[in-house]
Amino acid sequence: VWNVTTAVLYLREDSSNRILKTWHDLSHITNREEVQPNRPAINQQLSKILNDLNQFLTDGVIRPATIVDAMTGEGITDMLLANIGLYAENLKQFADTTYQFEDDVNQWWMGSRLEFPDEPDRWKVLARNNLITMFNKFIFAHALKHYNSSANLVDTIDSNTSLIDGIQVFERISISADFWNIFSRNLGDELTPAYTWSNFKDLNALLKEFSVSQIDASLIHDLLENLAVKVKRKVAGQFATPMPLARLLATLVVLDAAQNVLDPCCGSGTIAKAVYDLKVQKGVKEPLSSLWASDKFALPLNLATLSIAQPENMGKLMRIFPADATQLKPAMAITLHDPRNGAAITASLPTFPFIISNLPFVRQEDLASLNPGIDSINEKIRMLTGDSQLGLAARSDLYTYLPFYLWQMLESGGRLGIIISNSWLATEMGDKFFAALTKFYEVEAIITSGKGRWFQNAKVVTNILLLKKHDQPSVPIPQNVKFVVLKQTVETIAADDLLLDVRSLLHAGQSKEGLLDIQTYTEAELDYLRSLSLPASAYFANLAWLSEVEPSTIKLSQLFNVNRGERRGWDPLFFPPKPNNIEPDYLKPVLKSPQSARGLQVEPDGLAFCCPLSQAELKSLGHRGALAWIESFESAVNEVGQPLTKSLARPGIHWYTMKPDTLADFVTATNPGERLFIGKFAQPTFVNQRLIRLTRLQSDLDVELTQALLNSLLGLFYIEALGFGRGEGVLDLNPTKLKSSMRLLNPALIGAPDRAKILEKFQPLLDRPVLKLEDELTSPDRQLFDETVLQAYNLVELHDDIKAALLKLHRIRNAVNTKSA
Repeated sequence: VWNVTTAVLYLREDSSNRILKTWHDLSHITNREEVQPNRPAINQQLSKILNDLNQFLTDGVIRPATIVDAMTGEGITDMLLANIGLYAENLKQFADTTYQFEDDVNQWWMGSRLEFPDEPDRWKVLARNNLITMFNKFIFAHALKHYNSSANLVDTIDSNTSLIDGIQVFERISISADFWNIFSRNLGDELTPAYTWSNFKDLNALLKEFSVSQIDASLIHDLLENLAVKVKRKVAGQFATPMPLARLLATLVVLDAAQNVLDPCCGSGTIAKAVYDLKVQKGVKEPLSSLWASDKFALPLNLATLSIAQPENMGKLMRIFPADATQLKPAMAITLHDPRNGAAITASLPTFPFIISNLPFVRQEDLASLNPGIDSINEKIRMLTGDSQLGLAARSDLYTYLPFYLWQMLESGGRLGIIISNSWLATEMGDKFFAALTKFYEVEAIITSGKGRWFQNAKVVTNILLLKKHDQPSVPIPQNVKFVVLKQTVETIAADDLLLDVRSLLHAGQSKEGLLDIQTYTEAELDYLRSLSLPASAYFANLAWLSEVEPSTIKLSQLFNVNRGERRGWDPLFFPPKPNNIEPDYLKPVLKSPQSARGLQVEPDGLAFCCPLSQAELKSLGHRGALAWIESFESAVNEVGQPLTKSLARPGIHWYTMKPDTLADFVTATNPGERLFIGKFAQPTFVNQRLIRLTRLQSDLDVELTQALLNSLLGLFYIEALGFGRGEGVLDLNPTKLKSSMRLLNPALIGAPDRAKILEKFQPLLDRPVLKLEDELTSPDRQLFDETVLQAYNLVELHDDIKAALLKLHRIRNAVNTKSA
């Protein structure tokens, strides 16, 4: 850095910079006007700086940039990516006039858009992907010249070469030297703008001048490896598997590295690379011959090939091929290419002892277009199990279907290891998935993170499922399922050489303090927990105490109507501001924001418009305020232009009426964070849709005692256990799940003396804000209250077990906010 007066040389060390040398010789120049008169001195200073830099290079204090730095640095790719807007416009314009191309792009986007949630413009994403893959073709072709003379064809691309001719050059190279997944034509390649293609031809001239093919093989290794890493960072999407997670999965699944392994949804190729590295580490002589990978789309195949295409693999057959995972079948014919001459090789797809994958995130609503026959899997499940009631839920995501397709691709006793979203653990869809899964597989382990989110770029929480094929789905198989919590980040586990320790402990079913915690459930224990409608997301905790508590409990739905807060459809109408001219008869208290509820005694934070009368009745009563309020919305429309008089119409009520039968006695949040509680209103109150209302079914319910029991240790456990953690650590709490599954200590079992003791110890909690759960459970008033409640039910000896289960589930949920190592 040089601002004329002072020059500073910084040396980058890891992720920081330190000052190596400072030149102050021109500090006498104090303003711009003095620059020109001092030009000789400035030139002399420049000469001195260059001499000093040369000496630093000679002495090895600073390292000169290599071709690896030049080709995989930010400069060239950033220059190319500056063409995204121009390229995207070309793609879009062509789609406007060519329906087949538009359909092809839509198909690709349905399978890929969840990877790019912050990038809604499909044309820009496709343009960027194509720019990067074209960049790969040039770099890889020049590196390949070192090993295969056919790649010299790339040198024929010069300033006069047309785009189509250039694309055909790469196809001709592939015909002779394979690597079709890198050199093949991508969707929209032929729409590369002329200016952009000119940039690529300039890049090609630079690579020819560098004579990449003549550099040392070790530098080519570094070049290709760095290129693979850089490309994945640019285009792989938010669900690209991090290498530490891929290494963990490979270690847990692949118990014999010499055997065949398949990744049927290879994505960025990280898992395939982890399996390849494992095979090399274990001394497998021909690691590529037993490594198979496939994907439905071209870009993942490009990335996967690039990940494994190291110099030592040049000239060797790679079993990376295009295929939809739902179409794979044993003995299926697939086409590979001889890397020596490009000749087509027809291979028969074997069954596999190990299948390993990060299953794709595809929305249910896109499945019909992407996989038209996928619903037939339920027919297969029912036929093979002989159970006509078994099957996946109608709104299941793609990842729930794939294990049943992949089952036929496994050898007898083969092992399947997959990464999937955690959402299945706490939903009805997940219950059906798990029930079917246990017919086709022995579920060895379900693994979650107890420290850090596995996908740092995505606000999702994921699990690893380890499954062993059961050959006869119609014959019951005993299940002993391990629910495993990793207590270290996957980065730490991979970096500290703890992968084998995790595998050994997991297979032995042994927990280890600070590394992993295991809860193992027999089939009978799982059946009992299911009978309580407790979701599988709770099974990571020790729940052995539940059978002792259950006789003292009652279902929440026996005391309350539980539902989401009022969502009438147009908040500006139904939640008027203060002040207003509406008559008090038509205004009811409302709690609009979860943030307004800070304690167990909840105050409304607004007003709700609640008018059952007709406009004629209001006019006859002279209630001009309510009438004027209604009339002010009569000509209004909603977000899609539909009149409110139509969009808000409901049978049996006026379009502007919100019925008072949805008033809440108690309330809790649909997405609580670190504070768990159920608050009580002084009088029945409307609540917003972001809250869950509890409306008592009997007018003689002891509301004071019931609230205390709802907020006892067991009540808080059920709140935590019945939800599942989202990517930012908040709890996703479903009112339907609360209604069907939540239990509380039965207030009818408490006599007057114990009631008085419980309410006495509950009063201090009513008089203060609710604390974050970790602090709440260590507060002396809370501990005394919980012990008093449990003592009244003769369950006080279970206090520590219930507390430990609650805290464990809470910490797992909040573990996503732990920074990775």
